[in-house]
Amino acid sequence: MAKIISAAEAAKLIKDQDVVATTTMGLANFPEEIVVAIEERYFTEKHPKDITFIQACGAGNFQEGRGADHFAHEGLLKRLIAGHIGTSPKMGNMVAEGKIEAYLLPQGTIAQIYRSTAGKKPGVITKVGLGTYVDPRLQGGKVTEKTTEDLIKIIEIEGEEWLHYKNLPVTVALIRGTTADRNGNLTFEDEIVT
Repeated sequence: MAKIISAAEAAKLIKDQDVVATTTMGLANFPEEIVVAIEERYFTEKHPKDITFIQACGAGNFQEGRGADHFAHEGLLKRLIAGHIGTSPKMGNMVAEGKIEAYLLPQGTIAQIYRSTAGKKPGVITKVGLGTYVDPRLQGGKVTEKTTEDLIKIIEIEGEEWLHYKNLPVTVALIRGTTADRNGNLTFEDEIVT
């Protein structure tokens, strides 16, 4: 396989039911060109379908049709795991209408879950979320009726309650950089934020 490919060619690498993750802050560092290509492929081929999309932070700029909104199509998206969705109006509507599985988890915890998953650690253990809607005794971060899998459980360590967040089996990471070389190194130049 070529080391440098087009966004459309990259989109063809996404398989049905893949778990696609990105890091972003609004649209800063969001790989929108590739996400648009994934959306366009879905419109023409009906693939990939039933993907899970994970975003630690909001992925959009409050304007419909940008950022995570490119994934906001029934059939393309099965599950969303996000820190928040307020910057993506179409995605927010899909969640509000209960059309997909959706979890809203603490942004920083999702970032730690990425690290735990990559490091093959046993998940993230933290008190973040205890007593809130993220607590599995309340909602477990689940925000639609379609959302049934438990991603969080209560554990006890030395007499104290903690939340254990499961690792997320990411199969595709979308990473944006200003410049990439043939070895996959990315750099950022003239970005609004890194």
